[in-house]
Amino acid sequence: GGFGGLNAALKLAGMPWSASERPAITLVDRGERHVFLPMLYDLAIGDVSEWEVAPRLDELLAGTGINLVRAEVVGLDTAERELKLARVPGAVAEPPETLPYDRLVLALGARPARPPSTGGMAFRSLDDALALRARLRSLKASSAPLIRVLVVGTSYSGIELATSIARHLGTRRGLVSLVGRGATLLPDGTAASRQMAQAALETAGVEVLLSRSVELESERVATLTQAATPSPAAHSADDAVDAPASASAASAGASAGVSGSGAGSGDAGAGFPESVEADLIVWCTGSEPVSRAAEMGLVQAADGRVATRETLEASGVEGVYCIGDMALCEALTGTPATERTAQLAVQQSDYAAYNVWASLTGRAPLPFRYAKLGEMLTYGATDASVDAAGLLSISGLPGAALRRAAYLYRMPTNSHRARVGFSWALDAAVRSAEAVLNSRPSRPE
Repeated sequence: GGFGGLNAALKLAGMPWSASERPAITLVDRGERHVFLPMLYDLAIGDVSEWEVAPRLDELLAGTGINLVRAEVVGLDTAERELKLARVPGAVAEPPETLPYDRLVLALGARPARPPSTGGMAFRSLDDALALRARLRSLKASSAPLIRVLVVGTSYSGIELATSIARHLGTRRGLVSLVGRGATLLPDGTAASRQMAQAALETAGVEVLLSRSVELESERVATLTQAATPSPAAHSADDAVDAPASASAASAGASAGVSGSGAGSGDAGAGFPESVEADLIVWCTGSEPVSRAAEMGLVQAADGRVATRETLEASGVEGVYCIGDMALCEALTGTPATERTAQLAVQQSDYAAYNVWASLTGRAPLPFRYAKLGEMLTYGATDASVDAAGLLSISGLPGAALRRAAYLYRMPTNSHRARVGFSWALDAAVRSAEAVLNSRPSRPE
């Protein structure tokens, strides 16, 4: 039910099947909603509604002819061509133990790096965004004159969340710090995106602390130390803290009132270790693919993901296609096609759907080719940056409008796209009317 799986199912349902060729299409997912991950920042600050960016899967699939099974995938028998399933907590219906297939598209996604049990909030899932929204509302409603927030991770998600929170709280009420162990911001971003992101951080008043390792002592107290030079990340550019033996148990910390202010400033070697406090610590340190190649009997690539051929079929296995975070097309190793983004997953799902259709209708498959269209970052309700493959760079309000338009286009179905578009247009009209009314001078008594 993520970008890859849902889009592949919808594309397959829309292929030009003859009446005798049309297969039964089933989508298996453990959740009940499709989460539009790039807009969780907007949800966290209350700028969009839950139904807009996390619609129910059964509503999206209504009228498509696609069957929905809510279950956990626990195994794969490629010899018998069966997928093994288990019930997930909260599911109403009991799923079948096995699900036979003629063709299978696997898009298992990635699991987020979670903060340690001693405290801190993660930011990767719908539940994370809703919890953060509730926490921000509680802090804003409190009598605290200053709300101190630390965001851990200096790549895409950390920068977007830090600027969004800073704009949401305002400079009079919020003190937001962004900390990471790397020496630069947005290490995997384009030069244009990096420049626009740094400008946005400075405008929003976010304190940026680089070359810091952090260890969480409690829910509100952390220790900062000087970071060693990080080795290249194997699984995510968002990993901004030192990872211990267990990647999911890495430690994060808070920073408020520490040395250094402004994007990229501060002497990481002075005054460490230092104990710091914050009202809110948010963990944005990436994720790792849910490959499960070994337990499913699939060939692993060098980085642990499932190895695929150019057609996106799993290497050495007929009829099983792997896309998204869990897969690595080995023929394209060393190219942008090794990225792990929603953009890549959607493009792979288009190819996978076509190749499944081609294999069932006697046509030749297509080799996957990735076209990187650029990247977008949000910095709050009215600010975003768009770098369109190096050909066009836009920021500010025009960038925010273009980002919204691009994501509206990427909504999974026409009906949901129309509902969300109407809702956003209505919100914009109301805000414009409020701005006009608030700008009018009051009448003299």
